[in-house]
Amino acid sequence: IVVTSQPDARRVFDAESELIGRLTRCTVVLRDAVPPGAAAHAVLAGGTDIAVPLEGLIDVDRECTRLRTELEQLEKQLAALTQRLGNEGFVARAPASVVEGERRKQAEWSARREQLADKVRALCGR
Repeated sequence: IVVTSQPDARRVFDAESELIGRLTRCTVVLRDAVPPGAAAHAVLAGGTDIAVPLEGLIDVDRECTRLRTELEQLEKQLAALTQRLGNEGFVARAPASVVEGERRKQAEWSARREQLADKVRALCGR
């Protein structure tokens, strides 16, 4: 685990790094900056960044491929849904509850697409 933090928090992590390491079964390393490469990040209050380097823990290329495939499929489904909602005939003929349900689905899928795109950028670099 790599920890970057402000001086006050850094003192606490420095003092407790052995305990944190035992509890997490990891080595805690304090750094001034997050190292490059694929990592899972958590940002705590006060700006402390905890990074778990993923290199060697997961197959990064395989995970990138999986995430990109999932993103492409979601984008196709979202495009089809957007086209359906853009069809005035569908909107006029379908019951209001169906149209509202499709709009909710569009909002949920759009949010999911952004989350997936963020994951791809963070893990795969683009």
